[in-house]
Amino acid sequence: MGKEGALKWGAFLNLISELSSRFVGSSCDDTDRVVNAALTDIGVWFNADRAYVFRFFDSYRGARNSHEWCGPSIEPQIDYLQHLNTEVLSCWMTPFQAGETVHIPDVTQLPPGDGLALLESQDIKSVLMIPMMTDAGLIGMFGVDHVSAKRHWSDEEIAAMQLIAGNISSLFQRHDAETKAQELLYKDTLTGLPNRRSMREQIRRVIEQLQREGGHHALVLMDLDQFTEMNERLGFVSGDWVLQQCGQRLTKHRLNGDIVARMGSDEFALLMTNLAKDPEQALNEVRRRCDALHRDVAMPFSLPVGHEEVTVSLGVALIDRAITDAETPVKHAELALNKAKGTAGHAIQFFDERLQLFSGERSQLLHELRQAIQHEELQLYFQPILSGREDVLGVEALARWPHPERGLVMPADFIGLAESSGYIVSLGRLVLTQACRQLQAWSEDSALKGLSMSVNVSISQFRDPSFAYFVESLLDQYPVATQLLRLEVTESLLALNLSDVITTMRRLSKRGVRFSLDDFGTGYSSLTYLRTLPLSQLKIDRSFIKDISARNKDMTIASAIAALGKSLKLEVVAEGVETLEQLDALRQLKNVWFQGFYYAKPLPAADLATFVKENSSRNSVA
Repeated sequence: MGKEGALKWGAFLNLISELSSRFVGSSCDDTDRVVNAALTDIGVWFNADRAYVFRFFDSYRGARNSHEWCGPSIEPQIDYLQHLNTEVLSCWMTPFQAGETVHIPDVTQLPPGDGLALLESQDIKSVLMIPMMTDAGLIGMFGVDHVSAKRHWSDEEIAAMQLIAGNISSLFQRHDAETKAQELLYKDTLTGLPNRRSMREQIRRVIEQLQREGGHHALVLMDLDQFTEMNERLGFVSGDWVLQQCGQRLTKHRLNGDIVARMGSDEFALLMTNLAKDPEQALNEVRRRCDALHRDVAMPFSLPVGHEEVTVSLGVALIDRAITDAETPVKHAELALNKAKGTAGHAIQFFDERLQLFSGERSQLLHELRQAIQHEELQLYFQPILSGREDVLGVEALARWPHPERGLVMPADFIGLAESSGYIVSLGRLVLTQACRQLQAWSEDSALKGLSMSVNVSISQFRDPSFAYFVESLLDQYPVATQLLRLEVTESLLALNLSDVITTMRRLSKRGVRFSLDDFGTGYSSLTYLRTLPLSQLKIDRSFIKDISARNKDMTIASAIAALGKSLKLEVVAEGVETLEQLDALRQLKNVWFQGFYYAKPLPAADLATFVKENSSRNSVA
């Protein structure tokens, strides 16, 4: 290489270095701008005619031209290549998936076929196509075309371009992960609908619109009557199915501009927008639509166990210019909904000022919950976790509130109240204390000692600066709990400061506490953190269990999680096992434990002891 060539090559390396710095230092919001700028710099430097990026989708069956730069007098192709069938790229897909670059200095030398036809249709004479790879595999392709003349790329140039492709891949991976994270923040994973956070944002926007333009909107909250009891009676598989169908039925009543959301548990919302400016006309329209909604959503549901009658209650709040914040419509609709449910359910209630009086009922329940926590009136129920040989290996502890007047109050009816009021930390401390106390008591029973106990830990508890110290103090007081206490966390915990989360988990791990990652398989970042977090167990999310069979995709996912757990020396638990068909499918997997209604509902301590002893006797006879 002569002096001039060396200088040019040095300048090229400087360009590559500058582009790499841009990629590393950019935010995900700048992804499109940074990629387009890089394509421009690369295209101009190499006197190319096109530089572009394709993203693959639908298991590599489709491709989309996501970014493109074109030289002077070159017709853009991006608009025509948004839904490209990758069959036309079939001759290159195998090299792409193997991470191999495709370098074609002279298109005319290609054999006849789909690849040649595609290139010739764009008058391409030479092309360099570099696969974009991530840890998850092939995500796209970065290419440079020459139309006006043929071009041969040197090995050094190809290596440098591969570096650029790698930088683009990393940026896309970061962008995709953050986009997924944002979706999880604003989307309900069970129904696919927007969640409470998203609905509040939409309400805020329509209120801003009202301040400018006037008119009316309405917020309708819908709650399933007696849903907790149905869930206990039929199981979570049927309950989840009903929730999904309710979301779909509610969506059918959405008009242009309306928003449907799942607000949590069995509560949904419909934001009716752009109603009549006349208040009486707007109210009449809302009444008519609510009547139809009330009738259609409550139609019988066909379940595997038969038909189920599900009634719903509606709480409605009209939104006009007098409303200036997003909290007020939600509060008004909740008051109306509570009134509707207080009249035996299956009712429609519109908010009026007198309903403010009914907010006292919630205050009373909150007062009673605080008293129950202070006096340790909540109790733990235990759901067994069994091995493939049906030996009871551990339990999951679940809180129940035996109320003197309301009966046994389920978590769905008080956990949200505890979260919103700030009592969740005190409640969590009570549950952990009772769990460790129970483990200490079981140590005196030969049939129960050695059982591990899983306890769910909320984000609020992890945010508590004294959380780790509190758990350590419990282990000092109840030393038997060491090595037997397992804290269940979800991937939403990773939305916190990750380094703080890891520090806390490692600190407690050194004391013998084990950690389980709940709902595994539904988060976007699970694989990224498995090696970082001190985990001992994965729990396969029940959404993969409810429809599982020996040959469907859910079984493939469960098999992959089981294999992953084995390779990382993690226990794997399938939760939500409710039918023999589910169990038969899961039994094909090795080293997987089971939890669900098929074996037992959550049981009081005395009943759990009986279950363990009877199960042990049955297995010993077998």
